[in-house]
Amino acid sequence: MGAIGSAALSLILIVWCSDAFKSSDSSDKVSISLHPAELTDPGLFTILGVGLIVVSLALFIAGIVLANKATRKQAMALSVAALATSAMLLIVVVLVLNVMAICLGWLFGWEPILMVVGGILMVSAALKLDR
Repeated sequence: MGAIGSAALSLILIVWCSDAFKSSDSSDKVSISLHPAELTDPGLFTILGVGLIVVSLALFIAGIVLANKATRKQAMALSVAALATSAMLLIVVVLVLNVMAICLGWLFGWEPILMVVGGILMVSAALKLDR
């Protein structure tokens, strides 16, 4: 579940960034800058969000690959790290969307929630390991 959420959020981000950086005539467009909060830098949230997406996707893929090979201690460390990065990403998404969550929540809100649920399931599975 977490890998699906991470992959979906990565795909949406790639499509958005590829569209955002296309060159076009700037005289035809009106630019509106929306900031998540008065004292925060939106670039910081973007960098943090992309970093968390990459790290959580790597952790979920590692969890899938190492599912049958990891000891309980290794599985717990991996699953807690995946859950923590997913929770932080959910917070970043909520901070970035802020008021826009009403309009864009359906697009960006379900992926981090799916990642948090995936992290919880990983922790649950790691607790059941006997090795």
